[in-house]
Amino acid sequence: MAQTSRPGKPGVHRHRVLRVLLPCLAALCVLGIFAASSLSGKVSGGLSRQAAAWLSGENNLPPNSPLEGILRKAGHLAEFALLGLLLLLALRAHGKRGLRAPGISLPAGLAVALCDETIQAFVPGRSSSVTDVWIDLAGFALGVGAGWLAAVVHIKTSPA
Repeated sequence: MAQTSRPGKPGVHRHRVLRVLLPCLAALCVLGIFAASSLSGKVSGGLSRQAAAWLSGENNLPPNSPLEGILRKAGHLAEFALLGLLLLLALRAHGKRGLRAPGISLPAGLAVALCDETIQAFVPGRSSSVTDVWIDLAGFALGVGAGWLAAVVHIKTSPA
């Protein structure tokens, strides 16, 4: 009779899945960021206006309302925080521990932020902004920091 379970350490299969899944999710996040940057200014602005109108409950918000601007910057922060978290977790799944994972991931986050803004420079109705690069990096650092902190807490609270 064939053995149905794999011998070895418990959690090895889950670790293997994470080693493949997390980099794929990080890559999908990058593609999503670049896809959003490829939207024309008219489409991107329309989506921001719709979200601002929905949040405020007003259907006739003026173009470029303060809430719309806040939502755009919050979007930059959130998408890069997710990317930072996913990349840090992917690096940890591949054995990068301690400060090596954040040290490797932050230059990658800068590269994605610079590419993101470069894409926007060539899209009709969009512009490139150094401020957005800094916002992207802040979001990325928040995601990396949250992942690193969660790993530290998990290590300290795990039974030996």
